[in-house]
Amino acid sequence: MIGQPAAPLAEHLELAGLLLGATRRVEEGDYRHAFVFSLLADGHAVSSKEMTHVFPLRLKGAFGESTDNWKPEFKKFIKKKYGKEPSPEELFGYIYAILNSPVYRDKFEDFLADDYPRVPFPNEHKNFQALSGLGWELVQAHILKNVPSLGRAKFKGKGTNCVEALRYLVEGEAIYINDTQRFHPVSADVWNFQIGTYRVMERFLKARAERELTLDEIDRVTDMANVLAFSINQMAKIDSAYKKTFPA
Repeated sequence: MIGQPAAPLAEHLELAGLLLGATRRVEEGDYRHAFVFSLLADGHAVSSKEMTHVFPLRLKGAFGESTDNWKPEFKKFIKKKYGKEPSPEELFGYIYAILNSPVYRDKFEDFLADDYPRVPFPNEHKNFQALSGLGWELVQAHILKNVPSLGRAKFKGKGTNCVEALRYLVEGEAIYINDTQRFHPVSADVWNFQIGTYRVMERFLKARAERELTLDEIDRVTDMANVLAFSINQMAKIDSAYKKTFPA
């Protein structure tokens, strides 16, 4: 068995709270290969092919204190551009918004396929703040810290709660886990929502094939459906702000 030591990174995560996950290239499909983690991520967390590289928001200093994980040159650049230095969370939220903008992904598709994402910064501080706020809201939803209540994916039907024959029915907007039990309503957009190469809800349920879902897992599926529905709406807002910020 070959492995890499995770302890040093885990120590940073204790203080960081958040990790940005991204891939260096995309070998399959469109770019959807950025995500946020509050726990140490698996190497293939967003893709079965590409390695997920993680970047902590904060690092552990020499005396055990929390320090931000931004290079001095970058902080100098940001302070010069906006006249003040945004908080680490504001910067994280802004970057996350950009990486989750479909317009940005389409515009730089060729570049995103071959290297780490490059993030543009607007000249106007108000545009930075608008995108940062939208991105931070998406971060909080993706780590399930703030799950919107949208009434999605109620668990219905009587049975064993066992994932026996997973299938999605477009007409009924339902995810069946066996012949009698289902999550409903789940729109096709939510069911087909991908992070990297994975359809999120399908991935979660397939990993539990031939197992009985616990009550916590049933609640997690409901939370995921709500978060994905929120993500679709939030990404549309991010796109609108992005196009106002970078009209060309």
